[in-house]
Amino acid sequence: FARMMPHLDRLRPAKGRLLDVGTAAGAFLKAASDDGWDGTGIEPNAWLADWGRTEYGVTIHVGSIDTVSVTPGFDVVTLWDVIEHTTDPAAVLARCVARLAPSRALPRRARGCRAPRLRILDRPRTRAPDWLR
Repeated sequence: FARMMPHLDRLRPAKGRLLDVGTAAGAFLKAASDDGWDGTGIEPNAWLADWGRTEYGVTIHVGSIDTVSVTPGFDVVTLWDVIEHTTDPAAVLARCVARLAPSRALPRRARGCRAPRLRILDRPRTRAPDWLR
């Protein structure tokens, strides 16, 4: 995941709060933390979350974007290889956008899609993209 950090650095040179949805054991959170981000993760697998907290020293909440209460205002919310596992991708993305500070970024990657590996939504929350309405 360290190779993803230059993408985020170009997107958000001033590092801030980052939320990683579906963080697994927190390898990306560790890379982000090492790069200067204040990272928090959400992971439904309690064993993986516990392992990541212990081994990487990162903050991981057990649950989903629907069940975990985190203070909104994140500068970046990431979903690496998560969307393809959801039953309602638009709803998941809308919940993620709701956790963002105005005019912040939502990088995501989905395997098996004919889309660029890293797609960015970087708009003020006051206007949701057409595919979220």
